[in-house]
Amino acid sequence: MLKIISSIKKNGIQLGFSDYKIRNKDGNVIFLETYGIPLKKNNEIYAILSIAKDITFLKNINSKIQESENKLNKIYNSIPLSFHFYSLKTDGKLIFNGSNSAANKILKVDCSKFIGKTIEEAFPPLMKTDIPQKYKEIAKNGGTWKWDQIDYDDKTIKGAYEVIAFQTSPNELVASFRDITQHLKNKKKIQDSEEKLLELNKKLEETISRRTRELDDSEKLYKSLFDDSPIAIILMEMNLQFLISNAAFNKTFGYSEDDLIGKNIEEFCFCTPPSLDKFFKSIQLLKEKQLPLSFEAEIYKKDNTLAYILVRMNIINLDNLKLIELMLQDITELKESEENFKIITEQSFMGTLIIQNGKIKYVNKAVSDINEYSIKEMLNWSKYKFFQTIHPEDQAIAMDRFEKKIKGGLKGYDPFLYRLISKSGNIKWANIYSKTIQYQGKKAILTTLIDYTDKHFAEEELQKSEEKYRRLFESSKDGIAMTDLEGNILDANKAFLDMLDYSIDDLKNLNFNQIISQDINILEKSILKNEILIKNYFQEFEKNLTKKNGDTLPVNIKIWIKIDIQNNASGFWTIIRDITQRKIEENLREEFRQRLEEEVNKRTKELQESIEKQNLYQAEIIKASKFKSQFLATMSHELRTPLNAIIGFTELLLEKAFGPLNKEQNEYLLDIKTSAEHQYDMISNILNITQLESGQVILNKHFFSLNTILDQINSTIKPMYTKKKLLFLIEGLDEEKEMYADPIRFKEIFLNLLTNAIKFTIDGQIKLVIKEYFDKWIFKVRDTGIGIAHKDFNLIFKDFVRIDSTYVRSTSGTGLGLSLTKRLVELHNGTITFSSFLGVGSTFTINLPKKSEDLDVII
Repeated sequence: MLKIISSIKKNGIQLGFSDYKIRNKDGNVIFLETYGIPLKKNNEIYAILSIAKDITFLKNINSKIQESENKLNKIYNSIPLSFHFYSLKTDGKLIFNGSNSAANKILKVDCSKFIGKTIEEAFPPLMKTDIPQKYKEIAKNGGTWKWDQIDYDDKTIKGAYEVIAFQTSPNELVASFRDITQHLKNKKKIQDSEEKLLELNKKLEETISRRTRELDDSEKLYKSLFDDSPIAIILMEMNLQFLISNAAFNKTFGYSEDDLIGKNIEEFCFCTPPSLDKFFKSIQLLKEKQLPLSFEAEIYKKDNTLAYILVRMNIINLDNLKLIELMLQDITELKESEENFKIITEQSFMGTLIIQNGKIKYVNKAVSDINEYSIKEMLNWSKYKFFQTIHPEDQAIAMDRFEKKIKGGLKGYDPFLYRLISKSGNIKWANIYSKTIQYQGKKAILTTLIDYTDKHFAEEELQKSEEKYRRLFESSKDGIAMTDLEGNILDANKAFLDMLDYSIDDLKNLNFNQIISQDINILEKSILKNEILIKNYFQEFEKNLTKKNGDTLPVNIKIWIKIDIQNNASGFWTIIRDITQRKIEENLREEFRQRLEEEVNKRTKELQESIEKQNLYQAEIIKASKFKSQFLATMSHELRTPLNAIIGFTELLLEKAFGPLNKEQNEYLLDIKTSAEHQYDMISNILNITQLESGQVILNKHFFSLNTILDQINSTIKPMYTKKKLLFLIEGLDEEKEMYADPIRFKEIFLNLLTNAIKFTIDGQIKLVIKEYFDKWIFKVRDTGIGIAHKDFNLIFKDFVRIDSTYVRSTSGTGLGLSLTKRLVELHNGTITFSSFLGVGSTFTINLPKKSEDLDVII
């Protein structure tokens, strides 16, 4: 209002309308449009007439219109579609009014520079199309029009676009378009890809067909290799159940397919406990990584001998079945050789080291004693580091000989004398021998060192040794001769001269071959050349030598290489022993052998006649055996009668029925009762065995409560396991069960097994596991007792046999319990097996069929 007054005072009138906000009587804000008219008197303004109009509604309408326009502009500028805005003028021209930000981005041009221009001026290439005319028709008449693809190209805009035009108000048009350039390129790529895909698919089908044929051929080849492989192979299912083994496995380890097929690795455990743990861990790792792996293990062959094996494990697909392949290689001899090598080298005074791939992989203490470096320091030294310990003047020849050894230029052992510089700086002499070997499956150089530091002392000793040698040489009862490498005789002792009646001068003019009555054959010449001369081995022959008078003398000849002081071969040493007497003895032995053979043939005939007589006796023996069983059954029964009286009266005396007892009397009576009960049990077992053998046992099979029988068994054995503080568990019997068997014999079976388990378990637990199947029951008695040694497995079910161990000897028993149990189980048409580890425990497994064709089975 003040602005209106100021304007009127200044200008004499109000310039334009003014609007402002006021609050009405109701407290609502309203907008007024006012105009002030000055009232004058004597040309002076004395009042102002204010005219006001309520424009609140109009203000609200304009505000909403502005808000809608802002929202519309925001939408146009925020959506990814591009928009161009046009107006159709009365002269028929279509004028470009503007665009949203997306249009500038898509066209990569500032479209504001086209504002005010006709569509033809703004976008000249459109003049070649129907678009300008279509836009004008839509702007004038309304509706919507779409153009699927327009290819546009000028200096600033280039591409392919999809266009949609529609009327927003009379003579107003919006054209929406999107860049489909990349879409068309992608579409072309897709078409090309589809064509390539069809071609690749065709090739893939051909490849699959070819690979299927190859796979079939591969499976046939694998099966052939499996059967013919010299390496033992076992195939297992993924649940660790053995499926098949090849002939090499059966031959190498002695097991037949029946021993393991259908069983899992726990049921048929032929390896030691640590190796079994390796098997399980390796199989788990194999399943996780799906990569082949190998490890060493220990297993028992069927003859109970321990073997070391290398196991290679892999997952294969055979006949669309995923299997675990185990390849078992017997490395027992290799392990023993490695162990022997280690023992020999560790105890040897000769230095030994192995160089492989240019590094020291093994070195013994003797090397350390020579060069004063520790074993830890030398391990993994490079060959150059080792050569640095050799005297600088000897390094070149040492390196040259080493390289020749690697390349095969030097064969066998090649001794050479080197000077070594020890860790303390002292110079030592060492005679070094090298040989190419296989170490842990790879080529390596085995080098041995002998300390020759005190060589000058050795030379003095050598002189003494030569004198001693000469005395031995001359006093030997065996003939000794020395030749050069060509066989020319250089020297011989007296014994040799006496054998052949030659003088030393006569022999020095002869070659050794001239006194051998028959020529050395080609093979022996090869042996002399390769084994003796090159490898420094000795060889032994039997030949006839020709005496000076022409007679022949049978002799044993030993030949070995003679080395000079420079370690070079200079000739041969030959020892000749007269074997005339031995040959006479051999002839006598041959004559005796022939006579013995005649005597054996005679005795064989007599033995055959004896066997025929024994067959006649056999029928009588069988009758006697049957009578024995009947007699034992009768006698066992008669023997129990007085024992019942002894046990009964002893219990009455212990209960003080006939008066009080002193301590000594009480102990004696307890001993009598214990011994009588033990005797009674033994006689009962014998009676049971003899009844089974004599056919007197008839099973009374019927349905009974398994829970009730097990409660009775538990009540019987509870004092035994409670006394030893053992835990007894029953697993797998959560509800009432009935089974079909002879309850008395069933109870006897499990009392035998459970009392045995308690007897041989020092601490821990005994568990009875029950599993019911469609056609059978499986019972397992597991204990944490002393276990059974693998070598004793074949003794467990034999009559009157007990395992020989300190703990077993400390317990009472007849050796009949398990034998009787096995017969009772088999009487039910069942089976009993066991597994055990010494010091870990045992598991006895009983399989009893649910149904039987004969309800009363008689033996």
